[in-house]
Amino acid sequence: MKLCYGIGLSYVSCSPSRVPEARLAAAQAVLEEEAKAPAKKATK
Repeated sequence: MKLCYGIGLSYVSCSPSRVPEARLAAAQAVLEEEAKAPAKKATK
């Protein structure tokens, strides 16, 4: 899933029994990427 997120895919196909595992892997990939990036400050 890291590869899919890293190259910008926003959709992957999997069997229904794999959906929870795929969602977890996708969330982990996002969190790891956010941890690497510097924090962005909100501006108004």
